[in-house]
Amino acid sequence: MWRALALLLILTASASAQTGSQKTTTQLNTEINTLFPDNTTGIITPNALRQVTLDQVASFANTASVNSFLSLTNLLQGGL
Repeated sequence: MWRALALLLILTASASAQTGSQKTTTQLNTEINTLFPDNTTGIITPNALRQVTLDQVASFANTASVNSFLSLTNLLQGGL
């Protein structure tokens, strides 16, 4: 009984939903260096990779929106 309960707790512990957060370049670099050290101890996990990737996507989407807005503004003002 205790083994089944322990196994259930282990399997559901990492089942939390992950979301990406917009981060600056400095924050992303810190996150990458923290979660992806040289993998000599085996601590790089799929969960860490997913989190960093989601944060990069969220940050890139924000950058792309700003760049698109700036490009449109520049075009409307007669620039390239």
